[in-house]
Amino acid sequence: MSTASAHALVVGGTGMLREVVLRLAAQGYVVSVVARDAARLAALATEVPSRINPIAIDYSDNEGLSASLAEAIDRFGPLTLAILWLRPGAPGALDTIARMADEGAGEGASGRCRFFRILGSAAADPALQRSGNGSRFRAMEGLDYREIILGFRIEEAGARWNTNAEIAAGVV
Repeated sequence: MSTASAHALVVGGTGMLREVVLRLAAQGYVVSVVARDAARLAALATEVPSRINPIAIDYSDNEGLSASLAEAIDRFGPLTLAILWLRPGAPGALDTIARMADEGAGEGASGRCRFFRILGSAAADPALQRSGNGSRFRAMEGLDYREIILGFRIEEAGARWNTNAEIAAGVV
């Protein structure tokens, strides 16, 4: 697939997914990046100005998120890839983004939107019940929904969380 006109969305792109944004931009994607910290977002956007579309918004504002994504989709085309690191305090954001990616998948996109939701390591704990486990998103015709569960490494000196670079490499 040619990524010359591919449109990706990354939520969490100024933090642990920063390298993901830069790699996608280098591959030819236009990357819309949602972040709350406008200064960090502006600094990221200057690295590849023609490929990074900064969206400075708190994604718990569903109305604002929806309007900002609609504007990005109008400008750069439907989402072909979405990578989301969402905090628990904004449950509506996932539904908003999934709906918009699903709706746009049939409008000139070459297939479905590859949709990756990143979850903390607790999501792998079988003792904890997660609601739905993504089944409603897997049922959306326009989404190819996947989950990435973060983890840690066990080394000689003990265990440690993965670094941002290791997380980015794993996501890519």
